[in-house]
Amino acid sequence: MRLLIFLTLSLKLSSVYACTADLDALVVPTDAAAYGIPAAKLDHAFVKVSVLTRAMFCDQVTSKGAPVDLSTAAFRLDRDFDADGKPDSAFVGTYENATGGRGVFLVVVRQLGKPKQKILFFAKQENTDAAVSYLTLQGDILSWWTCFACKVSEDFRFGKNGFDRIESYDDYGQLSAYLWRRETASLPPSR
Repeated sequence: MRLLIFLTLSLKLSSVYACTADLDALVVPTDAAAYGIPAAKLDHAFVKVSVLTRAMFCDQVTSKGAPVDLSTAAFRLDRDFDADGKPDSAFVGTYENATGGRGVFLVVVRQLGKPKQKILFFAKQENTDAAVSYLTLQGDILSWWTCFACKVSEDFRFGKNGFDRIESYDDYGQLSAYLWRRETASLPPSR
């Protein structure tokens, strides 16, 4: 009887402390809000979201079967992106919409968690495998890697009209986002 009680408690506790080891696995959205922002306020079609955090993942993780170092990946970055003197937060997560579609999203919010918080930027990428996306920052360029196996990111910089996407070009002599980070080529001038 004691063994049965011990096993039952162990199973319940292990589900509370479960972590994800595969960065390519589906991250099922389970929450109605992301950092207190209702899912429908991010996108009118969203019904569930999950904000990605380091605590969701095991100490040793893999992508495409290979070990991955999470030390350079961020799921949330706090910085004054628009240089207005107020703190901004960029974070990523997964979503499910009203028709059952899933994907990943990126949000930048001014004064996250404060009464005057404001969504400055929102982007989503729909796919059936709502996997793990992450952020990196180099200078004033915010890069959103929509999956861990991706070789090219979506890059953004705050400009005169809000966040502008920095277009990545092909490798026919054009500088791509991948080359900016991997081969230390010069970055385009900031605004």
